Amino acid sequence: MKGSVLSFLQCEKIEDVTAYKLSELVRNKFGERRGGKKIPRKLDIRNISIIPAPDSEESMNKTHEDLSEKNVNSTSDETEIFSSTLLETELKKRPKLKKTANRSDLQSIEYEPLLFNGTKMAQNPNDMMDIRNLPLVFTEKAFKGSDSIQRTSWLNDDAVNHILQLILQHYECSDILLIPSYYYNLAAASDWDQLIPYLIRNRAFNKEILLVVINTDAFLSGNHWMLGAINFKSREIIILDSLENCHRQLQFENLRRIAIAAGAVANVKINIDKWEFIYASDCKKQKNSYDCGVFVILNCYAIARCESLFSIPSQLARRWIQYIGSYFEHKETRHIPVRVSDKNMNNFVNMIYDAVIEASDDILINAKPCSEKLHNYVANAKEESSFCSAVGCSFADETVNMVKCCYCRKWYHDQCQRRKTNVTYYKCFYCSELEVY
Repeated sequence: MKGSVLSFLQCEKIEDVTAYKLSELVRNKFGERRGGKKIPRKLDIRNISIIPAPDSEESMNKTHEDLSEKNVNSTSDETEIFSSTLLETELKKRPKLKKTANRSDLQSIEYEPLLFNGTKMAQNPNDMMDIRNLPLVFTEKAFKGSDSIQRTSWLNDDAVNHILQLILQHYECSDILLIPSYYYNLAAASDWDQLIPYLIRNRAFNKEILLVVINTDAFLSGNHWMLGAINFKSREIIILDSLENCHRQLQFENLRRIAIAAGAVANVKINIDKWEFIYASDCKKQKNSYDCGVFVILNCYAIARCESLFSIPSQLARRWIQYIGSYFEHKETRHIPVRVSDKNMNNFVNMIYDAVIEASDDILINAKPCSEKLHNYVANAKEESSFCSAVGCSFADETVNMVKCCYCRKWYHDQCQRRKTNVTYYKCFYCSELEVY
């Protein structure tokens, strides 16, 4: 490099005092792509003034000196403004710390569960799933979908389905059958090979309520969670939605298919046109774009406990969900594999398709409050299971050997009926002549 500069100075005589960049002089003379240094040596400079590069050490030192002189000559007010500006800049660069729920945060939040008539529900200190009994400190454990419970995260299907199963299992909701989001997607795609065995194994048509985990985008990863409730006794289909959108035609159609399929596996033809489709207007609404899965869990919790629909802060709800997944374990029950012959499968599918074709294309959706309806669904189902509806029953004090009619949804003693009761789907004496539900 030194030789290049000396040869350049010997070949040409520079009479002007124009300032040049050393790198430009060398590139122009020898056609080189690179040339010069950020800190030129004194022997190479001679009478040529060098413009330092912006990122050179000389430029940095000069800038530092200028700032120092400016700070010395500035007034006290200017110094305060300058320092405050630097402080704000530094604060913006710092990463925001995540606020976690601590003892003071949880104590300041009040949750009072209410029944549909407005009365307060008594607190049971032994019910560890009660939100009011949430421990302030607990060991977090990994479970299905636990990575999506974090703050501002969208709950995935593993977390939603797993927590709902734990809630229904804890409160012993034997009259409620959960339809996970996976089977809802199968119904939306008219794929009955796995859904029909699931409905047969769990005797879906004998249940009072089918709770269906709904996703608005059934064929992709999904973007909004809702909860559907199918009640066979009242012939109602309800959607609990945490967003204000009553135009859920597609979701009601998929729920209608599931109701028809549950009747088909019991060889019951359902007249779905006589059913009512309700959009719950009193369902609590989310205040952000990522808590829809949290509200599905809270709504299922309220239904299982026969309390009014409610909402709590997102941070508290997610901590409670984390506690449920860490503390409670799902009891896996051994099911005998259901084998459906090709002939029976074809008969079930044909019944479903015929009922869907006969059903009206237009679904009339009514928006109305549903807290009282949902409360009556569960409360009445528990009470009626211990009461015989036969006229002149002489076994009023006995609750054993009772069977439920899948048409009128009433319970009877074996001794009070003149029909065989050792069948999966029983029809009482009064409903024996009915063919369409």
